[in-house]
Amino acid sequence: MVSITIVSNDEDFTKECAENLVEYMIDSKEFGLKGFVDKVLINNKEVWKCGDKTLKDFLSENHIKIMEKRVNICNKVIKEISKHSRKFFLNQGGKGNIARFYLTDNKVFYEDEWKKASKEIKKGADWGELYKWVNHGGTISEMINYFANFIYDGKKIEIFSRYWGYDFDSLKKIHQKAKNLGLCENSNFVLHDYDKEKDIIFCENKIKGGEKT
Repeated sequence: MVSITIVSNDEDFTKECAENLVEYMIDSKEFGLKGFVDKVLINNKEVWKCGDKTLKDFLSENHIKIMEKRVNICNKVIKEISKHSRKFFLNQGGKGNIARFYLTDNKVFYEDEWKKASKEIKKGADWGELYKWVNHGGTISEMINYFANFIYDGKKIEIFSRYWGYDFDSLKKIHQKAKNLGLCENSNFVLHDYDKEKDIIFCENKIKGGEKT
């Protein structure tokens, strides 16, 4: 029998590693381990052992919890975007609805702020299909797909706000929020100044093409 032990200070990271590694080992014909996983330990704490709920159920429940956490992260960033400047993702027609993601049966759905209609977004989906459905241009449609991919796999993304037409201070708050929540690696962004027809590049505490913050 095989015991799998993973040690890390990042709880979500260790759970995902355990999930991915165990699934690989179970399915691996090369190593002949199918049905021979005895237990899974995370930071020396036993989280599953043979004889408990099935390993498949354990992995499924764990994965859903992680995805729910990522959904909350995306929704918080969307809410931050909706608070500033042009207020993308906010229905400004009086109802005040804000777009959001949610999970149903382990599937990712996006709810539009204008129609309150929902659409499943599959992993790796073509943003062009979404573009025909949402009340946004291509940049935001593609951003929705990036959010969805983050929910699926947890890989940090970039927020491509270059051509949003947002002011500098608003973008700074949005990108800092995204970094703090773990959606992005850093708070860097590019702002296109339409009046001067040039880009302003913000890198943490410096601005290229402008003055230091």
